[in-house]
Amino acid sequence: MFSLPIPFCISMLAVIITFPAAINAKPQACEHSWMTNSSSQQSTLEVDQLLDHHRRTGSSIVALEKLKFSGIPTGKDVYNPTKPFFVNGRLVMVARVESRHSETDTVSMFFEQLGGIWHPVFGAQVFKMQDPFFTFISGKLILGGVETYASQNGDLGYRTVFYSGTSYFDLRRFAVGPDRMKDIRLVQLGEAGMIGVFTRPQGLNEVTGVDARGGRVGFTILHDLTELTPEKISEAPLLPIELDETQWVGVNEATFRSSDGRLEVLAHIAKYEDDKSRSYYLAEFLLDPHTSKVRKFAIHLERRDLIRGLGGESKRDDLRNVVFSGGKEKNSDGTAWYTVGAGDAEVHRAKRADPLL
Repeated sequence: MFSLPIPFCISMLAVIITFPAAINAKPQACEHSWMTNSSSQQSTLEVDQLLDHHRRTGSSIVALEKLKFSGIPTGKDVYNPTKPFFVNGRLVMVARVESRHSETDTVSMFFEQLGGIWHPVFGAQVFKMQDPFFTFISGKLILGGVETYASQNGDLGYRTVFYSGTSYFDLRRFAVGPDRMKDIRLVQLGEAGMIGVFTRPQGLNEVTGVDARGGRVGFTILHDLTELTPEKISEAPLLPIELDETQWVGVNEATFRSSDGRLEVLAHIAKYEDDKSRSYYLAEFLLDPHTSKVRKFAIHLERRDLIRGLGGESKRDDLRNVVFSGGKEKNSDGTAWYTVGAGDAEVHRAKRADPLL
């Protein structure tokens, strides 16, 4: 990691669209067992069925925004952000910055909004990692992302790394996940101090004998952050979210709900299309952290819901239909803002009726 120099300048267009008629729209009732089932046994999820339900029932979108950034070197994109959050009284977000035709110069940077435009936070730490995420554990800021490295056989390896601190100036690395595992997320389980950990194994686990195939979600509970080790993460049991072997799922954010002790989970579900392009969709579900019961799994946002839809910018043609689930902010009027990356090239926000009320 390193500190940000005096910023270069480039701007990206911003657009805000509102839909007044949708303000009072309510989420439609669920129709399928995989959306309503409260038992630990779930039928197999199908991306196409979930997507069809999303399109038929309507997205209840109230407003859309494509974010504008400045202070980034020419030729680089900002994408795959966190949601905005407060640190030391300043509203910031962290996002991935990368050249359009490369994945080797990736950094994750802090941004703050000034005059409707997001600028790099001068002097803040910059991290050589992809797809940043954050949470707060016992009042401390936890920042994480995906670090790449050259493996012993010459392939590009990757792993999730974690930093902790009190601001964007003093974050220090304290933990690392297993090799070749992304989408590890932490959430504090109320005031007791216990920590929920979501994992995303792939393939056969030689220790447990469980096959996570293209990517499944595991979950375990730790007493404190000292237990956050590759071994503990690898041992997390899989949640009862069954998918076709050609599809995969991962968690992007989780929030503890004090009213009933459940977790509201922001996720993605994805598949390869016939032409080998990738389709990623924003999904959500509810989880009882003590019984592992999953409810209300559904797709709630896709690329074509955003400004310019599939006609927006993308890193490559095979990434055009990708939505990266960055974060969710709940509003008092029953709506929620979702901050997302799109096409590995853009950052958007969408406001819609909150489906997990």
